[in-house]
Amino acid sequence: MSSYESLYEKGKFPRTKQLLNKIAVAAKSSWSHNVLSAKPAWWGRMAMSNRAGGGGGILIKKIPGGYQVSHPNRGKYNYMKVIENGRGRYDMRPALLGGSRARMGPHGPYVVVPIFKNENGTPVSPQHNEINSVLIKTGTYKEQNAHGDVVTRNRYKYRQDPGMTGKGNVFAREQVYKNGHVQRSFVKFVVVNQFSRDFFQPAIPAQKVFSGVKEDVKRALKSKQLKSAVAMDTKDLIRELLSKKNRK
Repeated sequence: MSSYESLYEKGKFPRTKQLLNKIAVAAKSSWSHNVLSAKPAWWGRMAMSNRAGGGGGILIKKIPGGYQVSHPNRGKYNYMKVIENGRGRYDMRPALLGGSRARMGPHGPYVVVPIFKNENGTPVSPQHNEINSVLIKTGTYKEQNAHGDVVTRNRYKYRQDPGMTGKGNVFAREQVYKNGHVQRSFVKFVVVNQFSRDFFQPAIPAQKVFSGVKEDVKRALKSKQLKSAVAMDTKDLIRELLSKKNRK
């Protein structure tokens, strides 16, 4: 630890410490705002999330001589890196077909994926889709997946209510609450295999959410205000040392 760091930790640079704290808080606020404004919004929300799988947000940590503002990157993906530097178009098929939900068909692995929006962006619903029937879970069963592992799958039955066609790949699901209230949601099931063409995530542009904050911090650390705070703290420290010397 340097002499400055040692004196700083002893409280000998109060103005400097206060100003460095303000710079750190401002950097955290600006960085957080930039991340949550990034597109697609899911990446920003996940980078800031403290829940399981989330990146952990922006943290301020005390270090010798000041503060450190950082992103812990705790998530499954490096969300912050993707937002900062961008990413090319992403093929989702390998991850889907390599997962435990994949089944083996005559033309290779396939997986049934639930979709909640139509291709035009509208929600899957009776207003925009014909509904096949109500999907009701009745239990589970075990079978081998496409990779030879034994997995648990759900077993269903179907109930065709008035207005439902009994055709197509859009179904209603029901959540029954203790008070008897039934809430419906609607889902479209799509089969994905190695020949599917629509399962690509579009490219994400580089948004440099951190680079701008870094430049702001550099300017703040070179500011007259901080230099003045350091000078005044140093002057007070010299006076204190001279006072102690004169008392001897």
